[in-house]
Amino acid sequence: MKENRPIRILQVGMSPYYGGTESFIMNQYHCINRNKVQFDFLNVYKTEIACQQEIEKLGGRIYYLDMNRHNGMSVYHKKMDDFFTQNAKEFDAVHCNYQSLINVDILRYAKKYGIQVRIAHAHNSGYGKEPSFIQKLLIRKNIKVLYQSATHYFACSKMAAKWMFHRDAIVINNAIDVEKFTFNDAVRKRIRNELGLENCRVVMFTGRLDPQKNPLFLLEIFSEILKRWNDAQLLVVGDGILKDQMTNKIEQLKLHGHVKMLGSRRDVNLLLQAADVFLLPSKFEGLGIVLIEAQAAGVLTYTSDAVVPSDVRITDLLEFISLQNSAADWAEIITQKGILAHRNTKKEICEAGYDNENNAKKLENLYLSFVRENS
Repeated sequence: MKENRPIRILQVGMSPYYGGTESFIMNQYHCINRNKVQFDFLNVYKTEIACQQEIEKLGGRIYYLDMNRHNGMSVYHKKMDDFFTQNAKEFDAVHCNYQSLINVDILRYAKKYGIQVRIAHAHNSGYGKEPSFIQKLLIRKNIKVLYQSATHYFACSKMAAKWMFHRDAIVINNAIDVEKFTFNDAVRKRIRNELGLENCRVVMFTGRLDPQKNPLFLLEIFSEILKRWNDAQLLVVGDGILKDQMTNKIEQLKLHGHVKMLGSRRDVNLLLQAADVFLLPSKFEGLGIVLIEAQAAGVLTYTSDAVVPSDVRITDLLEFISLQNSAADWAEIITQKGILAHRNTKKEICEAGYDNENNAKKLENLYLSFVRENS
């Protein structure tokens, strides 16, 4: 560890979409003491990663690496070698944020080029679609490579650690800026007015529009809710590969006029103030940071039983419903419970360890101790 400068951590796993992993990393980045620990970011895409300009303003450096294998494995490996030959000495640690173990080469090359601290961080607990036979073989091989390459293991929940690593890991909470989400009635009135929701019961979903988050089933549930609450409106916050299918299904279910597709947003904390119900019928979750955010905003929250970690239930506002139940069953449970006034849950969220400031301090201390042990 060099004196008079922060240690530098290469963060791997940021995508162009602002989702749960991106939210977690940026939440910590804002709160961490950047005089002691500075983040740099790997961009493996042909476009900017989420928050790229914000990262650069905070002192983070963006490194580019083309990990496309279409030009052959020899070209791919040369690109990896060239990248680490040029840049390995810039980093005190590499922190790989994983949704799956389809590719663990960054950690393998980090070890090859002498980066002493190599962290594997599980952010998920399942696959959006069943991996192919080849992918299953690759995952089986990669777990062995991971054991040889990683020096430390993090996970967003015990369930995520067990699923991805088949071993224990340090649980790093998907913490949030609790103050930012705490209920504010004036904000609620303003947002509802801006979106034309004054006399509506508002259901909200936040997440990537991909199979994991189950957004097509979300529309089926909302269609059933609308039969019971004819004044209901659905806010869909997020973007992804199922966007066109979502648009088609809205037409098919005759939901136009009742669904607002808001795309990727950075003001989820404000939008949650306007919501009456938050709904996330995921097929699986490593934790589900949006579920923490919804509870922090005091919103009645519903998510999938058994496939979402029980750790996420911090308050009695959250209820689990089985994916074995029909869309009508989900709607019946939600509408039977009705609408409750938002309440202030700040104390409960902080006491459960999901406050950004304390979580970032924990992460900062772990980074510093790992690097110190290897310096």
